[in-house]
Amino acid sequence: MQRGLSRRDAMKLLGAAGLLAMGAGGVPGLSRAFAAEGEGTPQRGGRIRVAAHSSSTKDSLDPAQGSTAIDYCRAYMFYNGLTQFDPGLRPQPCLAESFETTDNGSHWVFVLRQGVTFHDGKALTPQDVVYSIMRHKDPAVGSKALSMVEQIDSVRALDQRRVEFNLSAPNIELPSVLAVSHLVIVADGTQDFSKGNGTGAFRCQEFSPGVRSVGVRNENYWREGYPHLDAIEMVGIGDESSRVNARSPATSR
Repeated sequence: MQRGLSRRDAMKLLGAAGLLAMGAGGVPGLSRAFAAEGEGTPQRGGRIRVAAHSSSTKDSLDPAQGSTAIDYCRAYMFYNGLTQFDPGLRPQPCLAESFETTDNGSHWVFVLRQGVTFHDGKALTPQDVVYSIMRHKDPAVGSKALSMVEQIDSVRALDQRRVEFNLSAPNIELPSVLAVSHLVIVADGTQDFSKGNGTGAFRCQEFSPGVRSVGVRNENYWREGYPHLDAIEMVGIGDESSRVNARSPATSR
């Protein structure tokens, strides 16, 4: 923003930080775009290792705590938002199959997809959305997205599929706000984030803060045909030359 980025563009850059990981598994338009530059179509199978420039023993799978690129990638691997950015960084439906606004953007209604489950088998409900968004307003959470959610006065379930957002002032960019990695949806009442229990394309198999994280294919992922990869391993290596030397080619079968 100090270099002249608008708030809107800054939010989209936050969302774009995790799209490469999801291009391997969770955003259909993006994975097709990568395939178009190569040969053939995406193949199922294989695993990749991703080395990021930073990691810390304070790393967390709590999306509210994300502050680095590797945090954003993990959030998009293990969780989904109500919306997501397409390859053009335009917000599109994700866990919400549709959304609409009245009152020029101060009142929104999101309709949730059916048949979506968390990695532990729990079905997605409007209460998960209410909890996921409103917890950011609790100072004890220490959310990095607090300034983004201050505009949200209330979130409430209208029925078993519809969730209502009321804002303090009109904001036509709410779908973009809800697409950033901090605001992905977690299960109602979650306090322990060590398992990364989300609805994302990959399940958390291993998470060692400051060392590495491993995500494996979620066989019950709600988006048919995805993800393509069997697994993604993410490590943090500060030294650039070491990071380059540590890379390994993607394997497939």
